[in-house]
Amino acid sequence: MKILILHPDSTFRNHFANWIHRHTSHVATHDDIESFAASVAGHEPDMVFVAGNRLDEALFPNVGFYEIPVKPFKIDENDATLREFIAQAESTQRSRIPQSFGYSDETRMVFHDPRFEQFAGTKLHRAPQNADWQTRLQSEQNTLLGQIETALRQNRHEQAKAYLTTLRQFDQGLQLEMAYRLSHGSYKISELREVLGRWLTVMAHYLGSVDIERCGGPQNASAVIGFIHYSMPPAFQYPFREVLKVGINPAIKTRLIEAMEWAFTGESDEAIAEIGCRFMGLSSYLAEVAEAQIMTIETLLDPDSAFYKGTELSRLVHRRFGIFCEFWGLDILRESHGELQSLVSSTPRKVIPESNGQTPQ
Repeated sequence: MKILILHPDSTFRNHFANWIHRHTSHVATHDDIESFAASVAGHEPDMVFVAGNRLDEALFPNVGFYEIPVKPFKIDENDATLREFIAQAESTQRSRIPQSFGYSDETRMVFHDPRFEQFAGTKLHRAPQNADWQTRLQSEQNTLLGQIETALRQNRHEQAKAYLTTLRQFDQGLQLEMAYRLSHGSYKISELREVLGRWLTVMAHYLGSVDIERCGGPQNASAVIGFIHYSMPPAFQYPFREVLKVGINPAIKTRLIEAMEWAFTGESDEAIAEIGCRFMGLSSYLAEVAEAQIMTIETLLDPDSAFYKGTELSRLVHRRFGIFCEFWGLDILRESHGELQSLVSSTPRKVIPESNGQTPQ
């Protein structure tokens, strides 16, 4: 268990830390009380001794806080009261049930080590409002509008949701196989390359130029029999190429092209493990993009959503919308909330039937 001491007197902090070291098996650390939130977040302690009452203690539900006087007090080696205090704190902390939480609906502040600042630059793909800005905005509007219209055509949005549901279940089982193959450098890690094509197929549902029937399915034909392709089969090259045509985030595009073109040529176990790690990372990222794709379109099609009402987006919707926009290169539209609201408010939300006038089931 790690103890963090936050007190303005450095001599007292050191004496208190030494006392804790001698009387318990805990690790004691200390920092300046002025950086309270950053210190607690950075050290991730189990227990904090803090000088004075701190209102932001509630931000750390998995940490025990114990108030000590701002004025340093004498630490007596034989002070039974102080020993009992430490013992009580230990007992209380060990009996606590940690609170689990996600990041969907809460504001989250992330502190950083100051050493990052010397290397920090501007974010990628943030276009200045120059002469080309309006042209790029119009292009992004057309991209998004095309996806919304395609989502309504022949129930493509519902098809994409069904595809994703099956793919999630398939991928959950495949991850065990992939981790095993990665750990001993098997060329069979190439099966994960096709899974990247499956995730991209979710996004391809929203491209009007794509014939979904030409894409691979969301799972293998059999749970017990598979086939390892030497190069990526056409059924998965197709959604790769169609998505890459759109002009997605260039950094991601480069990694996807590398994955699509990769074929085993006798790489060492170490090289295979490196490739496998990249594939698994890409797969995890594309899984989040697929989730973001579905949620964003679902929200844009909902007349009661925050996009139409102009209300603040929840953290979950905001993060998913950001992932969606960054993947498709919609960085200007993402920041232009007025333009976005006007665009989505003017789009139809009824399913567009097939040419025979019947809506497919």
